[in-house]
Amino acid sequence: MRFVIAVMLLCTLLTGCSGGHGERSREAVPTVAPPSGAETSVGAEIRADDPSLPHTDISGRTPDAIVLDLIAACNSSKWATAYSMYATPEVDFDTYVNDSREANEYYRDFKIMEVRVVDKDTALVRVTYETSTSVVSQGETHTYPVVVPEPGEWWGVNLVDGVWKVSWMPRQ
Repeated sequence: MRFVIAVMLLCTLLTGCSGGHGERSREAVPTVAPPSGAETSVGAEIRADDPSLPHTDISGRTPDAIVLDLIAACNSSKWATAYSMYATPEVDFDTYVNDSREANEYYRDFKIMEVRVVDKDTALVRVTYETSTSVVSQGETHTYPVVVPEPGEWWGVNLVDGVWKVSWMPRQ
């Protein structure tokens, strides 16, 4: 079952998000599907940062700060805090907690490489990291590494009610 979830999360990364099950309406939140592939991952097809746009939200936080706070919350198993930092959760809170516990992920060597605010409600944050994830298949737990080296991958961040939140869901 966990393998199926991991495959679905990877498909979400590659194709973007579809209709959500969360409490917030997806129509109200424009999300950005991070591009994939080596050529776009260095920013070839990503709009440049627009310095004329505000980079801080109403609480004074920047897109890179919310991404770092999300990683810290995930690494500390602060599930309610982490869940609240997603723009459009695709699953309910209990499912998120159960899946997170099963995956047993801990982000190591997490680095912000670049931040681009590309329009008034959207930012992209290029990150590198290492983690591992656990998948339960036929009653057995399998753990495999996830390594995202330079040039990294882009994570979408959206302004929701004036506050930066991470797009659901970065690759796990």
